[in-house]
Amino acid sequence: MADPDRLGIGGYGHGGYMAAWADGQTDRFKVALVGAGISDWGMLAVFEAAHGGSTGWEGAGPHHMTSGPPSPTPPRS
Repeated sequence: MADPDRLGIGGYGHGGYMAAWADGQTDRFKVALVGAGISDWGMLAVFEAAHGGSTGWEGAGPHHMTSGPPSPTPPRS
């Protein structure tokens, strides 16, 4: 069972980006550890295209945020 008063989140690369994004959406996490998080999606696209990778972020995701941030997580009782 996780202690809600000591809950953290972390990730590396895209996971780091998602950890930072999740931490900014709720007050659930006491700490967020971000390792090599993506901070410039445009440069990532250029880098991946230059090295034969994809640039596909066409689907829904936090990088689009067309509908606004999600509702805050309700507190646990």
